[in-house]
Amino acid sequence: MKKRIIRVKLKEPIITRDPRPLPQKISQVKWFGGLVEKLRAARLNKGLTQAQLAKSVDSTQGFISTLENKRANPSVGTLEKIADKLGLTITISIG
Repeated sequence: MKKRIIRVKLKEPIITRDPRPLPQKISQVKWFGGLVEKLRAARLNKGLTQAQLAKSVDSTQGFISTLENKRANPSVGTLEKIADKLGLTITISIG
């Protein structure tokens, strides 16, 4: 099975000297660019429920729901686990 590549390009660097705090919710990050929608679509295409996906990536259905509703701030490691389970690759480019 061929893996699809999801590319996320940042318009602004993550590391900044700006003293203001980073956004608390991923939906506040401008560069998120449809990643959640692509993950959800891939989950549905695989015929997985949120609970099934969560179990396979050592998470909870509540977290997957929160992520799909853009209220979670997942780590890169968590995104990698989810993408791997869904047969996707996440590439993050800075610059």
